[in-house]
Amino acid sequence: MRSDSENGFTFIEVLVSLLIISLVGMVLYASFSAGFRGIEKSKAEMRTAVRRLQTDSIIRSAAGSVRIPYWITEYEITAAGETLEFPWYDGEKEIKTVRLPSGVVIDKSELVRKDGEAPFGIRITYKIGKREYTTSAAFGSFPAGKVKL
Repeated sequence: MRSDSENGFTFIEVLVSLLIISLVGMVLYASFSAGFRGIEKSKAEMRTAVRRLQTDSIIRSAAGSVRIPYWITEYEITAAGETLEFPWYDGEKEIKTVRLPSGVVIDKSELVRKDGEAPFGIRITYKIGKREYTTSAAFGSFPAGKVKL
């Protein structure tokens, strides 16, 4: 038996307090868990964005270095996997191979030109993961006149 002079908690009071503490703990765990999942998703999206910007920069830089002589009307870019091959890179007839960042897969490459004229740029469609992107870039030299890329 308990006298009025004894201080302490009953067994039921201790159980109720443990229940409340465990509920608060579960809510905190769920909140932190969701927060960390969101952070990981953001990191993955950021890595994809960086890879996208690197790829875009590489394609534009390479295309900007292509200088096709004005008398050349037949021009071809070879695209396979993660590489692009550009003839007339820096005005030289030799082919320059450009490697894109890992995880980037080229889907399609096409020349941008007006009907029957020499090409003045490229349009590359590529995938990073499941998403598809397109970059259009002008060559370093192209036919005179109005050119719309």
